[in-house]
Amino acid sequence: ILVGPARVAESYIISKMLRDEPGFVWHDFIKAFKENFKLAAVPGIFYSLILGSQIMAVLFYVSSENSIHFLWIAVYLVSVLLFIMASPYFFAQAPYVDLKAFPMLKNSLLLAMGNAPRRIAGGLLCALLMGVQLVFFEVAFIITVIFGYTFPSLINMMWIWPIVDKTFKIDKTLKNRSAK
Repeated sequence: ILVGPARVAESYIISKMLRDEPGFVWHDFIKAFKENFKLAAVPGIFYSLILGSQIMAVLFYVSSENSIHFLWIAVYLVSVLLFIMASPYFFAQAPYVDLKAFPMLKNSLLLAMGNAPRRIAGGLLCALLMGVQLVFFEVAFIITVIFGYTFPSLINMMWIWPIVDKTFKIDKTLKNRSAK
């Protein structure tokens, strides 16, 4: 239940850093977490289920001694790539766009498909960084416990933020909110 709001709050903090806006990390994180809890809790549950099932599938494919049909592997890889491409857009737009979860999911898929080359490159880079952290987990345990997967999230936000900012006119939205 807490994964979705935490990812939204993490995206909010990183986007503030990318906009070079001053703030207090912990205070802003808690504020964004509370403000977006209702919106992001259910999508966060689905995000966790999908991510968990994809990790379990990787473990199954790696440990399987049986021949796995190529078509299933291709379908799996397409689903992983689509998930990696679209999910960051959802968490990046949640603190800024006043929409319900389903329209934001639709926006995420459209943005991912519309910027496919950029998202494929960013998604593969993020997956590579997370894979390195998982492979060297015993060595990087302390770093992973302290920082989690924030470095891949930072890289991912650096790839998607210009698109989100341009599409949703975030600066204009923030100015309108502060004027109210």
